[in-house]
Amino acid sequence: MLDGVRRGEVYVVTSRGEPVAELRRPARRRRDSIPREEVLALLSRQKSDPTLAADMAWISEGGTDDLDALG
Repeated sequence: MLDGVRRGEVYVVTSRGEPVAELRRPARRRRDSIPREEVLALLSRQKSDPTLAADMAWISEGGTDDLDALG
């Protein structure tokens, strides 16, 4: 049966004549890992956010002591 599934066959599991499940290949196979070269190529095509440094500086300024209590 598993050899058939590997070939793309679908098996319907029934209970008292009613279909309750299907045995088939997964719709999409997920990789366990991504090759280093592929990650580096992806990162090399990305553009940095020009405002990120300013945003991070603004976020890290001060604290929350001046905020009112929730309530």
